Amino acid sequence: MDDEKIFLPDAVQIDVDGISHFSSNEHAGMNDELFILVAKAGEELLLLPKGLMARWEAAIKAEMGHVKGRRGSELTKQLRELDRERVKMLVNLFDMIRGNRHSPIEAQRKASERLTLKLGRFRRTRRSMSGPLRSVDIESIELHLNELAADVETLGLKKTADRLHELNERYQAMTRQRTDEALAQKLRPMTELRPLTDEIFAMVRRYVEASYLFAKTDADRAKIYQLVMTMNRVTAERRAGFRESQTKRRQARLARQKTVMEGQA
Repeated sequence: MDDEKIFLPDAVQIDVDGISHFSSNEHAGMNDELFILVAKAGEELLLLPKGLMARWEAAIKAEMGHVKGRRGSELTKQLRELDRERVKMLVNLFDMIRGNRHSPIEAQRKASERLTLKLGRFRRTRRSMSGPLRSVDIESIELHLNELAADVETLGLKKTADRLHELNERYQAMTRQRTDEALAQKLRPMTELRPLTDEIFAMVRRYVEASYLFAKTDADRAKIYQLVMTMNRVTAERRAGFRESQTKRRQARLARQKTVMEGQA
């Protein structure tokens, strides 16, 4: 039986190579197909926050219908300000952890080492990254901080962590409000709709990939692994189909040009 078990890697990654070059139809179709797979897997298994799937579905429908709209400038301004505040809290959090690496107090030094080990991969979160993706990373950071609550207390990080949580909750609520209002207007051009779908899909990917790391059982981890493999197969097939269609179009164009040149000879 052991030989029949699926080999589970340490982490999974959803393939997005080349999708930025997809046509509008391919882009919307791919998102729609992946949405169905993720929805079937379930929000609970994938740790998806309430409302994210609904936003993704709405964005896909809007993109398919080539709905037009405008970005709420006031909400966008407020989101930028909230994001700046989140970055400040992240800088403070990581600076305090790093500042205790060489503490003469062993308990503080050990706490810093454990937190650094858990949060090391999130150092980029405080730098160049879109706001929505930062939201996902902050939630993962909070999970690790909860796991190491004693170390958080030892380094006096509780107030910083609480403030970061408050800011992240406000940011996500405002992001949902902006998305809902934008989609309700139904006046946005494809040049804005497509990036919105990409933004939401990027968040979904982060949650799916994180859910694999935080899966409570091997059975759940295997389900997530199979989901990611299926999603990657869908993307690979659509990418191959898109490239094939592009090649055929190029060949047809060259054939027409050759015909024109022969007619002029």
